[in-house]
This record gives sequence, structure tokens and C-alpha cells, in this order.
Amino acid sequence: MILVLLGTNPYNFYRLAIAADEYAAESGEEVFIQLGYTKYSPLNSKFKDFLSKQEIMNKIIEADIIVTQGGFGSIADCLRAGKKVVAVPRKPELKESPDRQEELVRELEKLGRLMGVYDINELPEAIKKTKKTLFKRGDGHRISNLLNKFIAANK
Repeated sequence: MILVLLGTNPYNFYRLAIAADEYAAESGEEVFIQLGYTKYSPLNSKFKDFLSKQEIMNKIIEADIIVTQGGFGSIADCLRAGKKVVAVPRKPELKESPDRQEELVRELEKLGRLMGVYDINELPEAIKKTKKTLFKRGDGHRISNLLNKFIAANK
């Protein structure tokens, strides 16, 4: 199963919701989308607007790959669980977020922790590559420390 996490901030992320739903139609794979505030009704994927923290963690554990928005919390939860992650940063210029997520995603990608997607049209190829890629793993504390240092340095 591919889990898609759009996060819980009060902004839409139509680009990722639509691309993930189209991927489900084209690939025939099971896709579950946590929509958050994105008002979109997937046609080819299971979905729910919001999940409890426990429900999200259960879905993360169940998933083979997680496609997530580029926020700290979602990425950290997925990496701590040792999952393969495709991260799509939200773009402030598209009114998807007030802050840039691209720097964090690029840094973690450079460190070999996840696959970043900066052009939504490349999502299907990124998912295929992620299935074959071995990512660097570490303990959850190291990941949290790395993310906290990055955030502190980029305030």
C-alpha cells in the first residue's frame, strides 16, 4: 500500500492529491490518501480527511512507501518508522503553505534519507525509483536531532 500524507496545516495541496489519485488509477496499486484540509474527493484511492495520531502511525507501519508533503512532522514519523519516503515540498507561491519546505526535503535527499519530488509530474517515476532504492537508515533520535538542527539553522 502507498500512503499519501498531505498533513494537517490549513492549506490545500491539490497537486499532490490529484497526482497520487492518478497514480493509483494508472498503476492499479492500493493508495490511501490522508487529505487534511485539501477539498478533493479521490476517485481511485481510499481516503480520509483526518486520522488520529495512532491511525496515522498504523498506516505508516502498514505502508510499503509513503508519499508525504515536505513538513517536519510527517517526514520524521516516516523515517523513524524506517519507511521509504517520497517527499513533495509544498510551495508558498501556490498558496500551499506559508513557508518553504523545499530546503528540508533537498537536505534529507542529499543525505540519502528520502526521494524528493520538485515537479509533480515526476511523482510516478519517483515512486518506481523509491521501490528499488536503498536509503540510509538511522535511529530516530539522530533523525530528530538532524531535523531540529536544520530548522534552527533556517529560522
